[in-house]
Amino acid sequence: MNIKCELIKKVEIVHYYDIKTQEYLYSRGNVFWGRIGGRDFQVKIPLKNLIWKIIIKFRLFRRVLRLDKSNMSFTANRKYLIIIYLGEIYRFEIEKKLLEKVHKLENSRNTLHMGFLYKNGYFYIGEYGNKNKNKRVPIWRGEENGKYWKKIYSFPPNKIKHIHGIYSDEYSNNIWITTGDFLGQCWLIKTDNDFSQLKYYGDGSQKYRTVNMIFTNKYIVWGMDSPLEKNFLYLMNRNSEEIRRVDKLNLRGPIWYMKKLEDGFLVQTSVEKGKGVTTKEAKIYFSKDLFHWKEIIRFKKDFLPMPYFKNGIVSFSEGIQTSKEFYIFGEGLINLEGKSKKCRIEYLS
Repeated sequence: MNIKCELIKKVEIVHYYDIKTQEYLYSRGNVFWGRIGGRDFQVKIPLKNLIWKIIIKFRLFRRVLRLDKSNMSFTANRKYLIIIYLGEIYRFEIEKKLLEKVHKLENSRNTLHMGFLYKNGYFYIGEYGNKNKNKRVPIWRGEENGKYWKKIYSFPPNKIKHIHGIYSDEYSNNIWITTGDFLGQCWLIKTDNDFSQLKYYGDGSQKYRTVNMIFTNKYIVWGMDSPLEKNFLYLMNRNSEEIRRVDKLNLRGPIWYMKKLEDGFLVQTSVEKGKGVTTKEAKIYFSKDLFHWKEIIRFKKDFLPMPYFKNGIVSFSEGIQTSKEFYIFGEGLINLEGKSKKCRIEYLS
């Protein structure tokens, strides 16, 4: 098994790529572009800070000031984009090229990648990055094609630090929430579209500290995202709720992101500070069955110090993809710092 990757020029983040429809969402700093619903678009989020308007042109400053971080999604009718940038939510009407600011987050600047959900006509955003322990952590729901936003749920102060992501289980129609970061704050939470009932899974320990999730007809899957302990991949049987640990996958760092392909699964490990991290390389693993994994590529952490110049992270884009065509992007890694790549797995005979 081998992997081939091709650089996508001038793209920092591949938010979305669907290999069937050829729809895609790209960004670089405060510039967003792509093709949705047969229409090409480009939009730039305005910056009020004059200094930022100058230094955003340079990757090193975008990196240290987190001016590259953003989220982007679109409505089912392909008419509107929702962009989260520097703590504000924008709606862009593609045909009319109309950009409007529709909401402001309370505690954070954006969500983690893949953790921004669109489901049944609603957008769901959980706040990430809360530094004040005495604050509630809200979840926002965007309605009417993302024009109006309301707080649909709030975690009480000290219950969690922040929300890692919100995900849809297509096999049960439930929504799942992942939270962190420390003892008593790490949960897998199942709820409905209105957040009227929440069911907590786990004991708040690092075992249940995860960023995103994978769903199959048999399992609910998560990988530990802990720099504090040795990390494992877990599978919970959706009927019996019995939990299995995948011991054959020897992880030397935390899993931030996972992706379900049409013909398999991807997980990555990140480089950050902590006794649960025993390597300076971020790695990607591939599996066809969730139990047998093969490392397919690794990227070495660059020399700039963590966390000021970011950890070493490789991320996956959303959208329908296969082992023959999937998209990654990264930061803090040699040959992937601020870059995006189109990859394919080749099977050796």
